[in-house]
Amino acid sequence: MEHEDLADLAEDGYDLIVLRLSIAFIRDRARVLRRLAARLREGGVLVIITPVVERTAQERRNIALDEKELAALTDGFEHVELFDAEGLAVLALQEPVASFNKR
Repeated sequence: MEHEDLADLAEDGYDLIVLRLSIAFIRDRARVLRRLAARLREGGVLVIITPVVERTAQERRNIALDEKELAALTDGFEHVELFDAEGLAVLALQEPVASFNKR
């Protein structure tokens, strides 16, 4: 996903895009989120589900994000909701700011 061309995705966009248990493996998260946010229709939601460091066993923390990393994911979105789902963070991101998609 990180290096793939998104041109094959629907041109008219999506109402919902979900990244489940994958964001920790993406090195350039900001770039990927910008590219996906550009594919959201008006009112669309980008949902990220990821383990959080504080609630993950030491040996598995490499697949989890800390508070600073979670906060960085929300940069560039006007509307952000964060939910706790038994040790998983669920971020619902909406309304990317216009400049976010152009970076």
